[in-house]
Amino acid sequence: TGTVTLTTPAPSGGTAVSLTSSNAAASVPTSVTVPAGQATASFTASTNTVSTQTAVTVTATAAGISRTASLTVNPPASGTLATPSLLSPAVDARFNPSQNVVFDWTDVAGAAGYEIAIDDQSTFASPTVLRTVTASTFSTSTLPAARMWFRVRAVDASGAAGAWSGSRRFEVR
Repeated sequence: TGTVTLTTPAPSGGTAVSLTSSNAAASVPTSVTVPAGQATASFTASTNTVSTQTAVTVTATAAGISRTASLTVNPPASGTLATPSLLSPAVDARFNPSQNVVFDWTDVAGAAGYEIAIDDQSTFASPTVLRTVTASTFSTSTLPAARMWFRVRAVDASGAAGAWSGSRRFEVR
């Protein structure tokens, strides 16, 4: 909810105040009328889903005078999606370098896809593989010979990601 405030009460018939938004992330009505004898009027600002934090400026204009207010539209909070559970490979499973490794995890309601991170360090500082997939499975036969870890998180249709699953260790040798 936004409020426009005049410096003096509106005259007979009220005062129309034009409203604009600088970005489609937030929409406002084209105008709001401050009733006669009142100095304020409220209006509703609606937001649209964004994938990154988005700054918006709302401008109110009346009698040739404009004032602005800033607001920030945030993406959906991380963690609104459930966290996937890892199914395979099993903890400490071993694979030959040319063998196809199939990664599988539980489906998450509301997920449009998943991000899978595979790395030779449990910290995932620079994942060897970081890929977005649409199904709750991923397979590859191109991993280097090394002890590796993997983890997964769900991503919704707006690109907002849930929490990472726990990680699981396996080995290619």
